[in-house]
Amino acid sequence: MMATSARRALTYSLLLALGLSLGACGGRQASSPEKAGAALSENSVRLHTIWQKRLYGAWRVDNYQPAAPVTDGQRIVTGRNRGEVVVLGADGREVWRKNLKARISASPNIIGDRIYAGTDAGKLYALSLNDGKVIWTSSLSSEVMSSVTAFATGLAVQTNDGKLWALNPQDGKVRWSYTATIPSLSLRGVANPVAADSTIYAGFASGELSALDATDGHVIWQVPVAAPRGRTELERVVDLDATPLIFGDSVIAATYQGRIGAFARGNGAEIWSRDLSVFNPMLLDGNQLYVVDAGDGVQALDASTGAVLWRSEQYKGRGLTGPALVSGKLLLGDNKGNAYVLDPASGRQLGQRRVALTGMQTAPITLGKDALILSREGSLYRIGLNAR
Repeated sequence: MMATSARRALTYSLLLALGLSLGACGGRQASSPEKAGAALSENSVRLHTIWQKRLYGAWRVDNYQPAAPVTDGQRIVTGRNRGEVVVLGADGREVWRKNLKARISASPNIIGDRIYAGTDAGKLYALSLNDGKVIWTSSLSSEVMSSVTAFATGLAVQTNDGKLWALNPQDGKVRWSYTATIPSLSLRGVANPVAADSTIYAGFASGELSALDATDGHVIWQVPVAAPRGRTELERVVDLDATPLIFGDSVIAATYQGRIGAFARGNGAEIWSRDLSVFNPMLLDGNQLYVVDAGDGVQALDASTGAVLWRSEQYKGRGLTGPALVSGKLLLGDNKGNAYVLDPASGRQLGQRRVALTGMQTAPITLGKDALILSREGSLYRIGLNAR
C-alpha cells in the first residue's frame, strides 16, 4: 500500500510539472460560437475576512492529500493529514478534535448526525458529530481516497486500489465491493462516488465511468469517458478525478488529458462530449456547468449540449482551484493565496484579493452567503463578498 501511495504521489508531481503545461485539449464541435471571457476586470465586489482560524500550528499540508472543509451550515469539519478530525462552529470557534492516529487521506463528510473519515491505513471511521465519539470502524483493503457518499440504504467509498465499497451505515460492515482495473500511473486522488435513485456512479483512474446497482454492486453499464492516447505512460494518463455531476437524466464526467461529456443515466449513451483536460471539481448551477481546465482556463458550458457559453484565459499559470458559487458569484482561489470573484454570466472578473500567505489547498466551500477557504499552511478563512 505504501509503495502504491508513493508511486501515485510521484506520478502526480510529474504530471503537475509536465502534464499541466498541456493545458486544455482542443475542443470538439460546439453548437454555438465560443465567446472569450472578458479579460477586462472591475472592482465591483469587495472580499473581506470575517474570521481566520489557524488549525494546525506549524503544520504544512501534504499537497497530495487535500482535506477540504465540509459544513452543514452550523458546523465546519476538516481533517488534518496527521490524523485529526477538527470540528468548528460557524463562528470559527473549535468545538472538538479527534485524533484517529493515522493520516486523514480524504475529506471527511457530514451525513446526518455523523462524520465519516478515512485514513491511509485503510480504516473508515464513523464519528458522532456532537462529540467525536467513535461509533464504528471498518477496515478496507487500501488507503481511503474518496469522501463517503450516502445512498438510499448505505454508504459508498473508494480506496486506492481501485475498489468501490458499499457499507452498512449502522455498523460499517461491507455489503459488496467492486474492483476496477487501474493503470500503473495515475493522478493522486479519486472522484467521489455519486448516487441517484438506486444507482451509484463512480469514476476510475482508467478514465471509465461506471453505473452500479446500489443493491448488490453489479455493473449496469460502463463507458470510457476518455481513452488513453500518446506514446508514454504520462501522456496516456486519463484519470477521472473530478466528481461526476447528476444533471437531470444524465451524468456529467470529465477526465485529465481526455474529455468531458454527458451520458444517459439509463444506459450510458453519450449525449455530448468535448476534448478537455479536467481534474479540479466542477460546479453545476441550473443549466450552466462551470469548469476549470488543467491549463487554468475557466469555462461555462451549457450542460444540455456542451456548448461553450464563455471562456476566460486570463488566469493561465496561476494554479486555480475549482469554483464555488457564493452570493450568486463564482469564487476561485489560486496557488499564491489569491481569491477571484467572477460574473457567472460572462466570466468577467468582479473582484480580487490576496487572502492567504500561501496557496489555496482546495476549492472554496460555500457557507451561507460566505465562503470557507483552506490555505496550505493550515489556516481556515471565512470570506465575505460585498458589493462596493
